[in-house]
Amino acid sequence: MDLQQLLTPADLVVVGVLAVAVYTDLRTQKIPNVLTFGGMALALVVHPLLAFFQVGADAAFPAFLNSLLGILAAFVPGFLFWNLGGALKAGDAKLLMAIGAILGPFEVLRVFVLVLIVQIPVGIFQLWRAGRLRSLLRVVKAGVFRQADGPKPMVAPFASVIAAGYVLSRIFPDFFRFWS
Repeated sequence: MDLQQLLTPADLVVVGVLAVAVYTDLRTQKIPNVLTFGGMALALVVHPLLAFFQVGADAAFPAFLNSLLGILAAFVPGFLFWNLGGALKAGDAKLLMAIGAILGPFEVLRVFVLVLIVQIPVGIFQLWRAGRLRSLLRVVKAGVFRQADGPKPMVAPFASVIAAGYVLSRIFPDFFRFWS
């Protein structure tokens, strides 16, 4: 794969969004809505416009639909993991949705799988370091069964893990790819 295939304009936008998200998440443990919703809105507008001017009018709606499906493809696992006792925070889920809008549904699902592969050892290490590894199953159980009195999940910046998953998706472009 040459550099031109590795760094498409969409990749440059994703890198920019992720860079700002990682910076703000590490500093404040928050990802600004203007970044996440702005990324989604930008993709929903720019993708159809680019398709219209590069391919023709018939390509604009499919490009819009691809961005919309990317948002939806990221929303489903993002919502589930947010709902699962706070395994993801809302800003992290919205960041994945912005990436989905930019990259489309298949690529964001690949990124999400790689994020999970990165997060499992990182999360276990963070829990171990905080002395909370033994409470992992209780935290998940409390989240799944909505037990308000259960242990609270540990809040840790997650944008850097999302960025790592994205980078891995570009380093290993054929990993978890079942389409051409």
